[in-house]
Amino acid sequence: MSDKKRIYTAKELIDAIDAFDDETVHSNEESEPTTDISKFMVEGLEYTEEEKRKMEFTQKLMMQKENEESIISHMDYTYDEIKDSTKEIINLQLHDLEIIDRILNEKLEKLIEPSKITVLYDNDETSIVNQIQLDFVLYFNAKLIISAQKNHYWEFCAIDTYKNTFNQRLADFIRIHQSATEADFIQMEEECIGRNNFELKHKNGKALQLQNYLPEHIQTELSISKKRKLDFLDERLAIFKEAEKAKKAKLAEPKNFPDFDHEDIFTDYPSFRVFELYDDQLNKKGVGNYDFIFNAMKKDGFLHPIVTDLTFLEWIYDNDYVGEVFDENSFKNFPKINTPMHHKRYKNAILKCNSELNINIVSKIDLPNTSK
Repeated sequence: MSDKKRIYTAKELIDAIDAFDDETVHSNEESEPTTDISKFMVEGLEYTEEEKRKMEFTQKLMMQKENEESIISHMDYTYDEIKDSTKEIINLQLHDLEIIDRILNEKLEKLIEPSKITVLYDNDETSIVNQIQLDFVLYFNAKLIISAQKNHYWEFCAIDTYKNTFNQRLADFIRIHQSATEADFIQMEEECIGRNNFELKHKNGKALQLQNYLPEHIQTELSISKKRKLDFLDERLAIFKEAEKAKKAKLAEPKNFPDFDHEDIFTDYPSFRVFELYDDQLNKKGVGNYDFIFNAMKKDGFLHPIVTDLTFLEWIYDNDYVGEVFDENSFKNFPKINTPMHHKRYKNAILKCNSELNINIVSKIDLPNTSK
C-alpha cells in the first residue's frame, strides 16, 4: 500500500501528538481553527488545558486527512496493490488454507454483524470498519489463490478446480442418493450456481453481498468463472443425455438369445438365465432355497402363469437342482423362506443377467441395496 493511503486511527494520532515538543504544538495554535473535541472527551472526567489542546490539534489533523481522502474505501485499491498485499498475507499464513479460511470467516462475521466490532473511540469507527473490509478482500483473494493451488473445492473455486473435483462430488452424491443420476446432480449444481448472485454465507446462516465489497477485477473474475462452470455443466448434461439415448437404442435392438429347453417353465431365455445365476450363488442345494425364487419370479412374470409351485418343484427335481428323488411329501413340506440374503442373491442375479445380455430387467419386488 502507498504511504498516502495509510489508514490512521484516532488513538494513533493522539499518541503521535505526545511526541511533539510543546514549541511545535504552540507554534500552530494561532492558525488552528476551532474544532469540536467533545467526541474525544469522556463524560465526568476533567481535562487540563494541555490535554484539550492536544485533542483539538488531533481533531484538526483528522479533518485534514479526511479532506485529502487519506482514509479511502477498500474498493479504491488498485489491482497491483491487492495482488501484492494478498501475496504478503499468503506468505504470512504459510500458505495454510485452513488458517486463511478461518480468518476470512472472522472478517465475514464482523461485516455481517457490525455490532461485534470493537471501537475504542467514537471517531475511530470508520477507520476500523474500513480496515476490516480491506482485510476481508485480501483474505477472500488469498482463498481464491490457495484453493486453486491446492485443488480445493468451494463455491467460488476456479473453473479448473471445479472440473477436477466434479467426478468425485458426483460419485459422493449418487452414493448418498442411490436413485439419482448424473442429470439430477447437474440440475442441482446449475440451480446452486445460478441463484448464488455473489453471496458468501457465514455459518450463522447470514450472507454478505460480495458486490458491495470486492473490487471490480475480482468481481469480473468470479463472473467469468460462474459462466464457465455453467457452460461445463451444459456440456456434461449433453454428453449424459447422448449416452442415455444410445443405451436405450441398444436395448431396443432385437436380441438373439440362445435356445433353451425350458420354455414350458420360463417366459424367455433371460428369465431362465436369472434363475441360473441365482442358483449359482447357493451353497446348499436344499429344496428350501427355491421357495423364494419361485415366488419372486412369479411376481416378476418370469414364469408362465400356469406354472404352480408343485410344477416348479417337480422341474427342480427333474433337472437335478436338488440331489434327491422327488417325493410329493417334499412338496407338502416345501419351506417358506424369505430372508434378506435371498433378496440379495436375486438382485445380484438380475444385475449380472442385465450385464451379460445387455438388457434392462427390472424387478417389481422391493429389493435391498447391495452396493455396500
